[in-house]
Amino acid sequence: MGGIATAKMDDDLVVTERAARITWALAEGARLTTREVAERSNFQVRSAYYMMLKLARVLPIALDDCGRWCRADLLLIHRVRESPAR
Repeated sequence: MGGIATAKMDDDLVVTERAARITWALAEGARLTTREVAERSNFQVRSAYYMMLKLARVLPIALDDCGRWCRADLLLIHRVRESPAR
């Protein structure tokens, strides 16, 4: 499915289902800004931020230094890769 059919399906999702989609993406290693979370879940940016804060209370996810949400176990890996060469 694609286009209008997918958009309609996304509109039918309840908040829990939208949060689950974001959680799954993060579990697979995605690194998402709050704006990207908002776009993927059809939320306002502020609502997406609060949802992520709530998820971070019970899941090992965090907001990294670059403003991206990711799995906490990947934080150190990303910091090492993105730090300037010394």
